Amino acid sequence: MVEHFSISNGVVQFVDRQAGTTKKVTDLNLSLAEISLDRPIKMMLKMRLDGMPLSVEGMVGPLGNPVGSKEMDVDFKIKALDLVNCALKGRLVDPTGAFTFSGKVDLAAFSPRKLAAALKIDFPVETSDPSVLEKVAFVGEFAITANTISLNKTRFELDESTVTLDGRIAEFQKPAIQAKIHLDTIDLDRYLPPVSEKNSEVGAVSAPASASEFKVAKDSVLRTMALNAQITTGMVKIAHVVIDATKLIVVGKSGVFTVEPATVDLYEGKIMAKARADLAAFPVRSRVEVDVSKVQVEKLLQDAAKINKLEGMVQSHIVLSARGTSVDAILRSAEGNGNLLFNDGAIVGIDLAAMARNTTAFLQGKQQTTEKARTDFSELSIPFSLSKGVATFTDARMKSPFIRLLANGTTNLVTQSLDVVVEPKLVGTIKGQGDRDDRSGLAVPVRITGTFADPKIRPEVTKSLQKALSDPAQLQKDAKSMEKKIKGLKGMF
Repeated sequence: MVEHFSISNGVVQFVDRQAGTTKKVTDLNLSLAEISLDRPIKMMLKMRLDGMPLSVEGMVGPLGNPVGSKEMDVDFKIKALDLVNCALKGRLVDPTGAFTFSGKVDLAAFSPRKLAAALKIDFPVETSDPSVLEKVAFVGEFAITANTISLNKTRFELDESTVTLDGRIAEFQKPAIQAKIHLDTIDLDRYLPPVSEKNSEVGAVSAPASASEFKVAKDSVLRTMALNAQITTGMVKIAHVVIDATKLIVVGKSGVFTVEPATVDLYEGKIMAKARADLAAFPVRSRVEVDVSKVQVEKLLQDAAKINKLEGMVQSHIVLSARGTSVDAILRSAEGNGNLLFNDGAIVGIDLAAMARNTTAFLQGKQQTTEKARTDFSELSIPFSLSKGVATFTDARMKSPFIRLLANGTTNLVTQSLDVVVEPKLVGTIKGQGDRDDRSGLAVPVRITGTFADPKIRPEVTKSLQKALSDPAQLQKDAKSMEKKIKGLKGMF
């Protein structure tokens, strides 16, 4: 048997006439030493592909006699372009029979951007932060059989972020997947495409985009797979929203996937959710139940939408269901109900008590809204129902030391339009949260129309208001009486 084989200074040229391309291998050096069926074979391969250095060094064997009758060790080190270094070490058992290959892969940290530059190709991803994707690394243990793949003690590094993974896939035809994944921290906004000037405008709201419906084929792996995954994260930033921690369990079988429970810590509060999606149905059916507890809404809205109009702590319980996979289909089919409850907050930019007191000016459309104006409240409750993408409010209430609000109307999530009537009442009490008594007082209803991005506020002249305006003397008397009560209450502080 030949004990040594080598190629020195070889040249190989590949010509693809159809594509009109040529690849050239130069400085090709291959060495196979200690060739035997009973002991490992040493291997060294060095070459240049279109001038770029590549090398593989290591050993494999023993091959066994007959080949495959012995356990074979594999130990290789792969280097490319003086940038990428990868080590593979493992053992192959019974390659012609039951087949098991287990070992460890260690991909040393390298820069994808420098790799693309060395390959003289444009970097395929445009990110809002050009300093990301400068570091990628991977290390992990694996075990492969004819029917399973297992990953253990796996660690993937992306810049400053680290993902750890333990998982197993069995029965490739009808895969059963188990996984445990943890992400320590990541700012996803840095990896998203740059934001255009149009989309970066403060308060800009995009209309929901239409898209074709996603249909799961009968033989799709989504119908046949079984999934059980536990996912946890540390700090994650996405769309400017900062999530402190996340934990969820995803279970799937026969095309039906559930998330239960899911917990998200953010803005000093917590969100707990349960979700279900039936991908086997067409259109896809989904349902979600969400409980929000003690989330500080001011910072959330500021980060998420650059809105600085509402302060306070929000709690809510929301149940929603929908059909479809496109945003438009989901919004048009959305059904459900819920209640948004804000405590100890304020509506910023408008003083509703002052507006209600200045009846004449308000009716003339001269409401005064300044940056310093605000309406403090102890409680703001917004119960709603949702049908075919239209949210209906019938008993929204706000309790404040000097004013009460009652609102009803609709909000169309599809067209992003508003039609809400708000009736403020000045009251002679400093009670707020917990005050269940109906209070009488001056009322100047307003109607809010327009869109989410451009709401319009105008007086709403009701029959009761018309009656009050028909007796100016009595109206003025009521206004003075209420003003005295409010001044008296202010003197208590």
